[in-house]
Amino acid sequence: MKSIHPLHQLLQHQLRSLFDAETQFNVLLPRMIEKTTDDSLRHGLVEIRGDTMENIDHIQTICHLLDTSPTGVVCKTMQDLIREASAATQAAKEGVVTDQQLMANARQIVHYEIASFDLACTFANSAGQEDACVLLAMLANRADYHNRLLEKLGSGTATAASSDSVKPRRPKGANTRKRVPAR
Repeated sequence: MKSIHPLHQLLQHQLRSLFDAETQFNVLLPRMIEKTTDDSLRHGLVEIRGDTMENIDHIQTICHLLDTSPTGVVCKTMQDLIREASAATQAAKEGVVTDQQLMANARQIVHYEIASFDLACTFANSAGQEDACVLLAMLANRADYHNRLLEKLGSGTATAASSDSVKPRRPKGANTRKRVPAR
């Protein structure tokens, strides 16, 4: 039996975890879309859902490239994020508060995606899997885009909630980093 290099094992585990995480998020998104009262947030979540389904396909492609199954790991971090999102959304009864809670929960999940895709890209790069690294970097960039989209949408619903609210000023260049796989 052929032994697997430890870096390949790390990458395989991370990909399986990401596959499960994206599948769980894909199940949650329709409930989030249904609960929102803000049309802009709804459209943003619909866009994220479409991209999440593509993410699942890309992870399957990467697993195929590496001759590994995408299943076999339960992402407990995503389970916890979803459990927290469900409980918090149920507790929020007012429309704008629910929308803010949905946006916050989606951003927490997207932050997890950014970190996880970046980590998998690092493992792929270290294991010499350049094609996988390129795809994973693309997925990290997409998650970063979702974060910026949700941030923008959240600012709009927060402003609608309170005329006294002041948008925090971001330093010039904040949230503009570009992910490029290391060579």
